Amino acid sequence: DSGISSMKIWPFDSIARENYGNFITADQIRQGLEPLRKIREEFGDAMDVAMEFHGFWNLPSAIRIAKALEPLQPMWLEEMLPQDNIQSYLTLSASTELPLCLSERLMTRWGFREIFESHAAQVIMADVCWCGGISEARKIAAMAETFYLPVAPHNCGGPILHFASAHLAA
Repeated sequence: DSGISSMKIWPFDSIARENYGNFITADQIRQGLEPLRKIREEFGDAMDVAMEFHGFWNLPSAIRIAKALEPLQPMWLEEMLPQDNIQSYLTLSASTELPLCLSERLMTRWGFREIFESHAAQVIMADVCWCGGISEARKIAAMAETFYLPVAPHNCGGPILHFASAHLAA
């Protein structure tokens, strides 16, 4: 046992860069699925794998990717689309059984309000540095709690953000 229980990967990013996220071929979908397929072969369901998309895709491509990922059961689909169109996220959410994770690039609780009210996401990912600090992140987490949604703090900013995120989680 390696002690690793979850990880995040972004195997579709290089594909998105090829065509600006405007379309994806069946071969490209197979290519993007391959890392998660290999993880499932090696670890089965013992490892949760979050799929990061960095907001690179358009809606039709995101739907195709999400449907292709369903048999592999990733932990969540993070930021498949840019975060500025909640209606598109509602369409994406209705088209897949997989949970959507949003959105480290939103700021303040007012930025998250539409996500909560529309039920566009199943996991809330605020970034303590970008959303307005620990106090604002706590308010966003409290709002998420009222909708029975888990919070997974976004953390790619170094040791200070790491400790701030751990403090928030505690």
